[in-house]
Amino acid sequence: MEKTLNVFMIEDDQVDVALVARHLVDTEEARYRFTHCSSLAACEDINWAQIDIILLDLNLPDSSGLNTFKCLKAMTNDVCPIIVLTGNDNLQLSIEAMHHGAQDYLNKDHVDIFTLTRAIHYAKERHALLIQLRASKEREHYLATHDNLTGLANRVLFEQHCSQSIRYAKRYNNHIAVAFFDLDNFKHINDKHGHPVGDKFLCTLADRMLNVVRESDIIARFGGDEFILLLNDVHGRKNVADKIESIISALNFPVTMIDHTFVVTTSVGVALFPDHGDSADLLIKHADIAMYHSKKNGKDQITIYQDSMSVSGIYDLKKLDEGN
Repeated sequence: MEKTLNVFMIEDDQVDVALVARHLVDTEEARYRFTHCSSLAACEDINWAQIDIILLDLNLPDSSGLNTFKCLKAMTNDVCPIIVLTGNDNLQLSIEAMHHGAQDYLNKDHVDIFTLTRAIHYAKERHALLIQLRASKEREHYLATHDNLTGLANRVLFEQHCSQSIRYAKRYNNHIAVAFFDLDNFKHINDKHGHPVGDKFLCTLADRMLNVVRESDIIARFGGDEFILLLNDVHGRKNVADKIESIISALNFPVTMIDHTFVVTTSVGVALFPDHGDSADLLIKHADIAMYHSKKNGKDQITIYQDSMSVSGIYDLKKLDEGN
């Protein structure tokens, strides 16, 4: 025998309540636990996670029509399926209720034992499938927008956030910065200790970065040992430098694994909005170029992008005038 189904009815007509209760007779296929209340207000303390199905009359003392369904839907947070069981035989209303998420729409005058129990079981199965589909889509979206090793944002999600930040910055005349981080000599860890150790090392550094940046900033991994940071609402280049150096300090701090202590330095390239581009693509490209200048000029440095990068184009951000 299947588990007991908790059926909750919201109905102010006691005759209809008694009729449904008589319909829900235990069978070899199912058992039912039936409870009810007479208004939406009486539902406020219900633990919806323990309810398997809701039977809802649309016309209640404190609500009527489609608004009744919408209020209940919001109240339950869609954790359990809802069947509209009402005396309003209105085709348009039934279509709208189904459109807003009702699993079924039944007329009280045309419901018998077979119709009701079948609707309950079909609604429960459909709702379970919808929850699975929703979870699958959410998982698919997560995999499409996050790095599968570290859980950080990937390039797709980073570009979305960066584009959004640029639009916001244009509207409110703010400044943002994009910083490209590349770990110096990380290849040595992979070559000497293997990729599993290297992967664990990258995850450790990803966690450190998340612990340092503000909630409004975005850290992403672009693959390999490259990370990129979006700093929102920055105030001058010294402010940018301070934030980046706090991250570099976290990244360069020794990591101990498998009885070994690993230390890497970090080369960083920075591009600022609006100085160095007005799109996500340009800011990322210019931060990347600046990062390679850091690599080229001895590594473990911060380089700010300029239109004409040169071998000597390494800048100490802290020495630049505020706001330049």
